[in-house]
Amino acid sequence: MNSSEAVGVVIAINLLMAGLVGVLTCGLWHWKQEIAQITAQLERVSLNPQAVRYGLTLRRVQLAEVRLGVSQWQMRSRQFKQTLQLIQIIRFILLFRKNKGRSLRR
Repeated sequence: MNSSEAVGVVIAINLLMAGLVGVLTCGLWHWKQEIAQITAQLERVSLNPQAVRYGLTLRRVQLAEVRLGVSQWQMRSRQFKQTLQLIQIIRFILLFRKNKGRSLRR
């Protein structure tokens, strides 16, 4: 590659980079305008601080309600397992007594 070809390659790369920078600049300018419009819309709505606090409190209460429901299901599940274990123990005791009575009769 001679020096004139290298200069041509450098010029082509510089043109591509300039074009890319131009496209990115236009995109950022467009985003800036959209952000300005959204900001203006939010300022027009002017959210009431009490309404925001109420919404946050409502979400916290809903989350606590879900947690309580999950805890209740966990407790019921544990109680069910304990009940099954108790039934198995009682069954074992009854079978033991029954077998013990048979061995004494013989």
